[in-house]
Amino acid sequence: MKENINVNESYRGWIIIILSKDIRIDNYHGFAQISFKSRGIRIPILYDDLNVIKAIIRFHVLKYREIKNDLLIKKLIGDFS
Repeated sequence: MKENINVNESYRGWIIIILSKDIRIDNYHGFAQISFKSRGIRIPILYDDLNVIKAIIRFHVLKYREIKNDLLIKKLIGDFS
């Protein structure tokens, strides 16, 4: 499955949007968080470095061939169990 992922950087911060899953990861509010537009849920994440988060997402897609929300959240909050 091909995931459509957009990355943008500005003077306020950065954002990663995964269009197929309606997921937004950004640090515009002073800390990195993942949010799901359809649910209105915002979860603070462990990593604030754009390159680290892009690498996590890239390896996640390579491993699972798609975005699996629960597993991606676990990786981003630092739960590798």
